[in-house]
Amino acid sequence: MQIRYTNSKVKNVCTSLKEAKKKCSGTIPEKLHAAINFIENASNITDIINYPPFHFHHLKGSRMGEYAIDIGGRTSGWRLIMIPIDNDGNACSNDEVYGKNAINIVIVQLEEVTNHYE
Repeated sequence: MQIRYTNSKVKNVCTSLKEAKKKCSGTIPEKLHAAINFIENASNITDIINYPPFHFHHLKGSRMGEYAIDIGGRTSGWRLIMIPIDNDGNACSNDEVYGKNAINIVIVQLEEVTNHYE
């Protein structure tokens, strides 16, 4: 898959273990980089959706249209927020990500690495 980053700060955290260690604690930096590696090697979004440890899920409220995967398990609170992108560079709808109208999504834009419980 192709990964795009919303800004240089997100890119630095996701591509530099040193930067990830500044933002995250414990084993989260290593798990974040393992998740990035998994995403890069996935053939499409379905591989990410079907990988149970990530618990791929859509977000609600002000984050409608965004999706998250868990980093370090559900109880860690750390998640990687992303937007699936179509080949024209537009954000995909929920119907295009899931279900019978799903399209072959091969691009994700990483929005944020965050601790949901902070």
